[in-house]
Amino acid sequence: MQDLNIAVIGARTSGKSTFIRRALGLPDTATTTSCSRRMTIDGTPYVVRFLEMTFNDVHVGDRSIIKWPETVHDFATPRMDAAVTLYDVTNHESLGKVPEMLSAYPAIASADAPRTRHAD
Repeated sequence: MQDLNIAVIGARTSGKSTFIRRALGLPDTATTTSCSRRMTIDGTPYVVRFLEMTFNDVHVGDRSIIKWPETVHDFATPRMDAAVTLYDVTNHESLGKVPEMLSAYPAIASADAPRTRHAD
């Protein structure tokens, strides 16, 4: 079974936990810093894992290379397969780092080789 690791990135109180709970069908009382669920996507079984991160955890370096943290919630950060950026439309400050983060996504998607690495 393959893993599919998805970073859920946003400012504090931007709805990361709610997004993860809804995406995985978890109750509102579930802890969501790192949640996973077995899912079948296009006939292939996966363990889909969502990892909450704040903008302070993730850095966009030169040439739009995303530098993932070494650890997330005291566990080694796995290879990230995708990322979702969230913000709170009622809080203008939560939008602050969204453009920088989104600017890195097209560069990653168009690269022939993985362009992510852990932060030093």
